Amino acid sequence: MRRFSIERMLLFFLVINGLLAVLFGLYNIYLISSLESLPKDQIQSVISQLTIINYFIVVGVPVGLVITYFVIYRTFIVRMESLNEKLVLISKGDYSLKLDDCQGVMGKVVNNINNVVDKSRHLLKTTKLNVSALGNAADELKKSQSYVLNELKHIQDSANSVSSAAEELTATSSSIVDNCRRTLDSTIELSKNSEIGISNATKLKNQINEISESIILLNKNISDFIKRYEQIEKFTATINDIADQTNLLALNAAIEAARAGESGRGFAVVADEVRKLSLKTTDSTKEIKTVISGLNAEMKQIGKIISENVSKIDAGVEITGETIENFNYMNNHIREIVELVDGVLRSMEEENLAISDISHNITGVSHKLEGLLHSSEEFVRAGDSLRSISNEMDDELKEINVGKTDELISWSKKIETGIKKFDDQHKELVRLLNKFYTAINEGRSKAVLGEILNELANYTVYHFQSEEDAFRLFNFPEKDEHIRIHKDLVNQVLKVIKDFESGKDVVSVNLLQFLKEWVVKHIMGDDMKYAKYFKETGANIR
Repeated sequence: MRRFSIERMLLFFLVINGLLAVLFGLYNIYLISSLESLPKDQIQSVISQLTIINYFIVVGVPVGLVITYFVIYRTFIVRMESLNEKLVLISKGDYSLKLDDCQGVMGKVVNNINNVVDKSRHLLKTTKLNVSALGNAADELKKSQSYVLNELKHIQDSANSVSSAAEELTATSSSIVDNCRRTLDSTIELSKNSEIGISNATKLKNQINEISESIILLNKNISDFIKRYEQIEKFTATINDIADQTNLLALNAAIEAARAGESGRGFAVVADEVRKLSLKTTDSTKEIKTVISGLNAEMKQIGKIISENVSKIDAGVEITGETIENFNYMNNHIREIVELVDGVLRSMEEENLAISDISHNITGVSHKLEGLLHSSEEFVRAGDSLRSISNEMDDELKEINVGKTDELISWSKKIETGIKKFDDQHKELVRLLNKFYTAINEGRSKAVLGEILNELANYTVYHFQSEEDAFRLFNFPEKDEHIRIHKDLVNQVLKVIKDFESGKDVVSVNLLQFLKEWVVKHIMGDDMKYAKYFKETGANIR
């Protein structure tokens, strides 16, 4: 049977009291109006009834009101006091309480208060988690910024060193540029001297060729002279033979003149003179022969020397030609060296400008690093401030009782798919997520948290595979899209684990919120689509 609410009970008592009062009052008026028409023996009876009615009105109505007040006090005021006591406890921070259910308007008020308390409890749980995450983040921020601060100091020291090195390099580069200019000038001068040397060597070669031609001509003349000497020698031999014959004839003539006596004396004188002349001719011929022989020897020696000099001159001409070729070869290389030195000079000038720019930029970077150092120091101080704020908030929240905090997600009808196999798997996912949440609240180590995350990821893969097998078996129309969503979620979870293990992401409310939304939203959104299809098609999933 349906229970009466407090309001209905109060209304019932008030209505009854009012109706009784009205009825008795009307009946009282009726009796009074009928007294005149009644016999005297009945008037006393009516007066007695009126007395009773008036007595009831005077006594009964207050009694009814007292009863009504008692009911109100017992059913409303007492509950209000109980409600007030619990509200006082809640206002003092005990959010683990829950008001007793009741009916009517009071029940609605109690339900609304319970809803506010539940939401406040959930908000405080999240706030506690956020405060813990804020403290961890503050520690990580301070740790990271301390590391960044030290690195920035090292970078600034390195930048200063690089700046000094760049300045020294600029000076060295300027010196190299000056040396390159001097080298280029000297090389150009050497090239000019080389060209002059080539010109002079060419002139020398031409003069040697002319000398060689003159000596060759002289050698030819000497050869001709030697030939003529041989002819003169032949002529001298002929003259000498003639002189010998003349001398012999003169001797014979003298003998014949002696025989002739006095008559031949004149002829003997002539013959004697002829003989003397012949002897002189012979002597002259011998002297000429001696002179010519000496001259011949000297001319042959001169010819030999000239021949040797011709060979040497030819060798000199050849060497001069090679020297000219070497000069040309050297000059070509000197030109290449000039081009290379000129290119090096231009490169060094550009490099010098680049080094100057680098030095200027490094100086700018150094100034910016000073700003970054200041900002990093501010970040470190901000981390200390955040930790202080987190500690203060944690101390404040410790005074608030929110009841059990071991669940991030509570299983409810709204996340049931109606398919037992998958609901059981979803419950396991929720259990693992709550296990991770509890481990965070208990301050478990990173290794323990990582193990739970890996367990959650492995079970997720198993669960997704079970769903995908069912999609294929029962031809779920949206299986391709759902499988793609599975792959994206698995990749996201794996990335979260990787970031967590590498230290890129500390355990925070963002991580828990991601895991919660991943589990709940995927079930309530995507999984309800296949649940509806499987139910409509009568699929028997085991």
